[in-house]
Amino acid sequence: MKSASLVVRVTINGKRKNLSPGQAKQMGVSGTFYMRTWEGGKEKWKAIGTDPSQARMAVVRKEREFNGGGRIAASKTLREAIDVFLAERSVQQDVKTVNSWRNELPRFEKITPKIYLKDIDRSDVFAYWNSYKAEGAALRTIYNRVQSLTTFLKNQGVTGLLKHNERPSSKRNPWIITMRPTQASLTFFSHCNPEERLAYLFFLFTGCREREAVFACWQDLDLKNRTLTIRAKLNDKMRIRALLFVASGTAP
Repeated sequence: MKSASLVVRVTINGKRKNLSPGQAKQMGVSGTFYMRTWEGGKEKWKAIGTDPSQARMAVVRKEREFNGGGRIAASKTLREAIDVFLAERSVQQDVKTVNSWRNELPRFEKITPKIYLKDIDRSDVFAYWNSYKAEGAALRTIYNRVQSLTTFLKNQGVTGLLKHNERPSSKRNPWIITMRPTQASLTFFSHCNPEERLAYLFFLFTGCREREAVFACWQDLDLKNRTLTIRAKLNDKMRIRALLFVASGTAP
């Protein structure tokens, strides 16, 4: 049987001891992480270092190796999975995106009573979904949060919890904004250059959030009816900067 586990080697009162990460945390001590593996009836030890996230990542990689790249070991906890996932994302993605993960995943951890990743099921996803509905979150917000959760779970080998027709809707009801200028807004815009003025007016009168504005394209604009449609895009290279051509009356 193949298995991998994490051990913290510490020195207490001059004596070396091997503790589990949980025991070390409870005792408030730190040391060097070792990965202990069993393969072919042989026990092996490998020093990992002192960083807990890197140590957990090493164990996860070994478990995936043992399982042929398939599902992770049944003994892995949700907390361990979150720590490893965040450590990986902090290298792969920008700070803002990682901070979003740092807010969302601990929220899911609080909502579900499950300790081990293998026990997560569809009821946990719906509980997370309903927690946002109870707060009156917008449809798009709920859609984004549930999508992020399923992305995390899929990364950890937990798939098939939601059917395609069960996913939250990303559609929005059309709405109209009317606004009267104030002295504060007039002062603000008087200090903007033409490019800044156009960009801030776009945010102001569309109600778009940052990423919605970043991915806005000419196809989204209906200049005749003076409307903007927010729609998902995967590979569109046209960004909001293209809208700046409006100032000169030309299109890119």
